[in-house]
Amino acid sequence: MPVQSRRRVASDAVTLFVLITLSAAAAQAAAQENTGTVSQPLVGGQVVPPETQETYGLVTLSTGCSGSLLRNVWVITAAHCVEDADPTAPGGVRQIDDTAITVTAAWNPPQQQQSLRIITFHPYDIAIVRVAAPFTVHGSTTNYYRGVFQDGQFPYFGTRVPVPLKVFGSGISQFAYVGADGPVPSFSDDQFRVGYFHTTREHDDLVWYSSAAGQHIAGGDSGGSSFATVYGEGDVLFGVHALCRGTCMDGMSCTDDWTWVVNTPECADAPIEPVWDDINLYLGAYVPDAGESPTNGFVGTFATTPPNQQPLWIYGVKDTGEMLWYRKDSGSAPWQGPSSVGSQWHTYLDVIPAGGNTFFMRQPDGVLRWAQHTGFNTGGRIWNGPKDVGSGWRYKQIIPGGEGIAYAIRTDGTLIWFRNLDYTQGPRAWYPERIVGSGWANFKDVFAMGQGVIYAVRDNGDLLWYRHDGYTNGDARWTGPRLVGSGWQHFRKIVPAGNGTILAITGDGTLLWYQHKDYLTGTTAGLSTAPDPLQVGASITGSPQWEGPVPIGSGWQNFINVVALLPAPTSTVR
Repeated sequence: MPVQSRRRVASDAVTLFVLITLSAAAAQAAAQENTGTVSQPLVGGQVVPPETQETYGLVTLSTGCSGSLLRNVWVITAAHCVEDADPTAPGGVRQIDDTAITVTAAWNPPQQQQSLRIITFHPYDIAIVRVAAPFTVHGSTTNYYRGVFQDGQFPYFGTRVPVPLKVFGSGISQFAYVGADGPVPSFSDDQFRVGYFHTTREHDDLVWYSSAAGQHIAGGDSGGSSFATVYGEGDVLFGVHALCRGTCMDGMSCTDDWTWVVNTPECADAPIEPVWDDINLYLGAYVPDAGESPTNGFVGTFATTPPNQQPLWIYGVKDTGEMLWYRKDSGSAPWQGPSSVGSQWHTYLDVIPAGGNTFFMRQPDGVLRWAQHTGFNTGGRIWNGPKDVGSGWRYKQIIPGGEGIAYAIRTDGTLIWFRNLDYTQGPRAWYPERIVGSGWANFKDVFAMGQGVIYAVRDNGDLLWYRHDGYTNGDARWTGPRLVGSGWQHFRKIVPAGNGTILAITGDGTLLWYQHKDYLTGTTAGLSTAPDPLQVGASITGSPQWEGPVPIGSGWQNFINVVALLPAPTSTVR
């Protein structure tokens, strides 16, 4: 499982496999006892045929680990499966390159996809991997979904201990043992197997279970998945394999690899439930595919819009990388589009409006690119760019601020302000970046309206309003927060469109229109200030003024990203 399961050596910084050396007599007895029974890892376990692997989304990673699908384009595995020793920090680790992993599904027909993005969730030993194109599961590239076990959610299980588990893994198929001609090393047949265990204890962000009925976890199984069967829900993901306590054959060394390991009395999984909300920030809501659109791949339909609706330019990126353009000038004007205006847009981690008809696009390697859609008025496939305008953009999230402004949230919650000197042309010249806040990593979602207005969604659905009064030059001056709404945690995607207009996509793909009429002040009367971005000011007076929600479309769940242009303040894009 850990160390050697991911091609590591003894000098690696994080050693997850704990070995117990026995006396000579005990080691030989244990090894002989294991022969033909517990000598197969997840054994005593049954070999899993390709059709079962497909049902559970079981895959292998080129790092030597196992994993499983959460969605057609997302794989879950162990964090240590996507990390290497950091040569610049003795004893430390660093994430491997976002595009360094090949993910393989061995069901019929066999498939391989390259990784596009890697996200880890420390201190839990969990990572998710976004692949460049969706895996086909039972004939569909969109319909794979796997739920997650959550404490207290189901009547039969209140906690993570005790829980019966169905455990999958692929790796060592024969532990080392002492044969008639002497010691025989362990080896692997690389087949998936399934075994059954019960959790026994929870400690240090891990849930432990003991080997049972000749079934063990072993090297190569790191990142493999365990499932809990829940009434009414079926098999839901419980954890990923993280750590084993193993027994080494006496007189042999097990510090470098699994060659002479004779059994694993106890192993542990990293539970998924504690970080599930964070993972969902990347996955978005799941809605079963209603079938192909009758208009040759058209995605997104529109209804009547409010009479005072401002002009909208909306871009949707499909999982194939195609970008579609839509336009609506007023409540009475007909919708224009969809028009295919680009390809390969799924290769970007983020696409955000830069202001006017320009975009910033963040690549997996941290390079920030700029592009201008000169055909935005008619939906023509005419572009200026792309151009590289920055590097080192490895952040938890980037947020559009309009007028060449972008905000970035570090994993520690630090909020950084950036401004491009001439975003209408895409040069590499920027104002010096400024740290303007902290504590911003704890929100479910953060989005910006332009003119310094930023909204944050708490896990409970509260919508908080902030105004960055120093947005033009990066001064750390703020007004807010204000509590301006509730129930915003359920949206699949929230899309700011400028001048107080917010578009929200529900789980079933409905496109909703909102207008926050007092978006510049947060309330109609009275302002309060609070230095803590998580503390709502108590002296709020007046009530936030809203129009909507108004459903203006359907079928929007099939986009992997939706972006609206941010027009110049109080005007339209020219």
